[in-house]
Amino acid sequence: MVKFTRDFRPVASWTLPKVLPSKFEDMSNFGGSWGHDGHLYLTGHDPAELYRMRLPGAVRCWRSWTSFR
Repeated sequence: MVKFTRDFRPVASWTLPKVLPSKFEDMSNFGGSWGHDGHLYLTGHDPAELYRMRLPGAVRCWRSWTSFR
């Protein structure tokens, strides 16, 4: 995943935890948005879930995620 500025310059990048893409099944994630709380919120196709991602420290993989149905 890559975070861009408004003029599409990359400022940060991360990889998803290995288990999360498997939850998207045959689809990719549907979309996402940065929340005011600093978390990244992603949505899936199947199952229809919302994932709240917590930013990592020095490691470029997400530290944890929470699923909401």
